[in-house]
Amino acid sequence: MGRSDIEISITAPGKIILFGEHSVVFGRKAIAAALGLQTKLHLKGNDSGNIALRFPPLNLEETFKVANIREYYNGNDSAAGQDPIQRSIERFREFYSKYGKNHLTDDLSNCLITLLHSFSYVTGACPGISIEVHTDLPIGFGAGSSASYSVVVSTAMLIYEYAESDKLQKFLSRTGDGVINISDEFRDLVSERAFLCEKLFHGTPSGVDHSVVIRGSALEFVKGVHSNHLETFDGGRAKILLVNTKVPKSTKRQVAILHGWKEKFPEASEHVLNAMETVAKDGVQTLKSMKDVKDLEKNERRLADLIELNHSLLRCIGVSHPSLEKVCEIARKFGLSAKLTGAGGGGLAIVYLPSEATSSTVDRLKDELREVGFDVTEADLGGPGLRIHSLTL
Repeated sequence: MGRSDIEISITAPGKIILFGEHSVVFGRKAIAAALGLQTKLHLKGNDSGNIALRFPPLNLEETFKVANIREYYNGNDSAAGQDPIQRSIERFREFYSKYGKNHLTDDLSNCLITLLHSFSYVTGACPGISIEVHTDLPIGFGAGSSASYSVVVSTAMLIYEYAESDKLQKFLSRTGDGVINISDEFRDLVSERAFLCEKLFHGTPSGVDHSVVIRGSALEFVKGVHSNHLETFDGGRAKILLVNTKVPKSTKRQVAILHGWKEKFPEASEHVLNAMETVAKDGVQTLKSMKDVKDLEKNERRLADLIELNHSLLRCIGVSHPSLEKVCEIARKFGLSAKLTGAGGGGLAIVYLPSEATSSTVDRLKDELREVGFDVTEADLGGPGLRIHSLTL
């Protein structure tokens, strides 16, 4: 069997920042967690001579001839000293001006460049590929949709690249019950490729998003002068409501607010930023302790308190928004804790659902949040990362 017979199904979660928004910019610890809303990719080999991509959530549907792609993407041959992503962007502009048919937004362009850049590593025969991608994640609201997309595409293209190599058996192995185990070496390869693709979407990404998407669970993050420190830890699982206020966020504007506040009140700002880091550190210990069911109720109460405290600190530096305060107000009516997640100024909030929250309470809360125009999705935090569900070669 060759590449025309390959079939792959992959999922990767999103992510949220649980603690440490904004303070992370100033060298304080932040905590990100895998969000149990998935991006799903299905790849099927064929003999069409084309690469076809369908991504219905963005109304993206494109088909290109493999021969035409290889005119411009020949073995990932970046010019000496040139950033490979910058070279891919230039290639894509040249390629799409000749072979493309549609007007592309930045998001659509980035999705296609991610695919073509990932494909550029593939050598040898490519009879044809059909790819379909779906996602449960809100796109462009800070829930890791670009990282999740970059990870599933990078994974699919790596498997396709190594499909006829003995290395694939070293990278991936099946257990007796058919589960596909992913080696650390393969995850590292995915991480390297996905990080390059994330540069398309974010310019200078921190590395948090794609790392937690690949590894799952939760991740501690400290931004360094020369490098960033990332450490995955296995915390307890938690349930949340992800609330999309549908108010467009601007990370750049929110960061500017924080910088202005820091210049105006330098001493006070240091105390608040230090308090945010204390909350994040306490959050790590609390999440780790939640694996022990004996003290679960106590740790759930503590996590709820930390969520309230973190939001209050974010509000005091001016990065909240009336829509986010409305989420917190409604959650409080039901005895639950909420906070903004990400840049603030709109965008997303989370409502923490401890185990004592009854289904009727959660349903009434969802109804009230939806009545004021918000989108609401129930999700797990801290679950698995990248998964390969099926692979036929």
